[in-house]
Amino acid sequence: MSDREIRQTVISAGAPAWVTKELVEQTLRVWQPYYADPLTVEDAVDIMQAAAGFFKALAHEDRDHEKVCRARSREQS
Repeated sequence: MSDREIRQTVISAGAPAWVTKELVEQTLRVWQPYYADPLTVEDAVDIMQAAAGFFKALAHEDRDHEKVCRARSREQS
């Protein structure tokens, strides 16, 4: 994606509120070298949403899991 195309980045109305033009542009710059075909803004949003889901899973968003871990650590003390 050329600098001119990046400057004309338009984010669709259906994108999450946290998706900014700058974040889309950075995602395209980082990921484009790994793809033979040009990535679109929609591709960048998909990549960001997949990454957000991955990090959410890593963060153990399931609060019940944290309760189990805390209970075990108290039992072992």
